[in-house]
Amino acid sequence: LQIAYDVSNAEFVGEDQPDAIRRAGKRIGQFHLSDGTRTQWRHDCIGLGTVRFHEILNAIKDAEISASPILEIISSSPLEDLAASAGALKQHATDYPN
Repeated sequence: LQIAYDVSNAEFVGEDQPDAIRRAGKRIGQFHLSDGTRTQWRHDCIGLGTVRFHEILNAIKDAEISASPILEIISSSPLEDLAASAGALKQHATDYPN
């Protein structure tokens, strides 16, 4: 049994995602990736909220986690927002290599 860790849900409840990721470590089996805020439950395109993706990506790398990433975007234009989110994640990984 593994954890499906949702970074947007964690943001909404005020969890320190990088710390939680490092503590859970390899017990995480998949990451649900979308953006959100601490004031409103959302699963937005990455870049529209306050989730600190560069810190999350570094925590995943530090903990040597090989969990499956899943873009979980709720949108009226899903193809565009999924592509934009994938690009944003790639940019975070490039801008903040650790």
